[in-house]
Amino acid sequence: EDRGLLYVTDSGNNRIQQFTISGNGTGVTVAGGNSAGTGLNQLSSPTGFCLTRDGQTLYIADKLNNRIMKWTIGATQGSVVAGSVSGTSGNTTQLLYNPGDVALDPTETYLYVTDQNNHRVQKFRVQ
Repeated sequence: EDRGLLYVTDSGNNRIQQFTISGNGTGVTVAGGNSAGTGLNQLSSPTGFCLTRDGQTLYIADKLNNRIMKWTIGATQGSVVAGSVSGTSGNTTQLLYNPGDVALDPTETYLYVTDQNNHRVQKFRVQ
């Protein structure tokens, strides 16, 4: 469904912005934007995201926090669905090291993550 919205990763400002295509060019922060940090209301250099089909939930590659965040549009914070809550990197199947992008499978059952510094793609079941 075309909602007339454009989402942009603003890595330098640690946020995801939403723009209305026919709007005045002013974006709305829909995730992060509270400076860099590991809090559930913060992102640190997000590099990629995907949006659920219903347009209500973002899955965000929170690169420098070594985690994937699930963030509902309109919420003030997200939740960690993969990687480290504290920002710790690693190479076990539970940890990530600079995730670059995320994608949902067509059924929205699995999330695929490019785990850049571990040179792999990880697959996680969406809860």
